[in-house]
Amino acid sequence: MTATVTHLRIARTHPHRPPPPMGVHAYMQTILDASTALMRAGHEILAFYAEVVTAAPVIWIRDTPRVRSLVETGDASYDMSGIDDRGPYRVGMFLLDGVRVQWFERVPG
Repeated sequence: MTATVTHLRIARTHPHRPPPPMGVHAYMQTILDASTALMRAGHEILAFYAEVVTAAPVIWIRDTPRVRSLVETGDASYDMSGIDDRGPYRVGMFLLDGVRVQWFERVPG
C-alpha cells in the first residue's frame, strides 16, 4: 500500500483564537493512528491535511465501491457536492478517532 503525504501547513497562532485542544505531537499521532487503521482496513491514502491551530485533521482516501458502501450502511455521509468542468461530484466523509476521512467521487451523469 502506498501513502502520499501532502505539504504540512501549520498556521500561525492568532491572539484571539483558543489554544489547540492537544499538543502538536498528540495531534500528529492521531493522524498516524488513523492512517494506520485505514491502511490496515485496505484503504489507499492519497493525502492528509493538518491545520494544527483551528481544525481537525483530514485524510483523503481513494474512492472505491467499498468506501461508497459506507454511505449505504450509514457509517459515512456526503459532506458536500458541486459541479466543475468535468461534471457533478460529491465528497464523502466519516470520522475516525477524531480525524475526518474524506473521498472525492464523480456522480454518474
